[in-house]
Amino acid sequence: MEITKVDLRGLEAGGPGWDEARDAVAASVVAYGFVLVQHAGLDRDMRPALFDRAMPELFALPAEVKRRNVCNDVIYGGYIGQIPGLAYETMRIQDIADASTISDFADLFWPQGNPAFW
Repeated sequence: MEITKVDLRGLEAGGPGWDEARDAVAASVVAYGFVLVQHAGLDRDMRPALFDRAMPELFALPAEVKRRNVCNDVIYGGYIGQIPGLAYETMRIQDIADASTISDFADLFWPQGNPAFW
């Protein structure tokens, strides 16, 4: 089995190559439940902070806390999880490049504060 690798660097939604990349991601997720995505947005120093600490901490929260993440602007926005027969959870953060958005997102889950998260 070879996991699909999709390179998103330089792609813009709807631009050249976008449909092919989207289809490759979807096909890999359907076939393997996984896809390896390359992109320019996350440097090597950030990866351990995100994947070794922040993501496990976020997804370890109780479902009722994770459901506070609601996004009505797009389909599949906010928290999706706890679907019977499907071991899958996802969260959406709108406007990820805005630091205040990340702070507001963290405040949903940790009203007492968690500055290490953001």
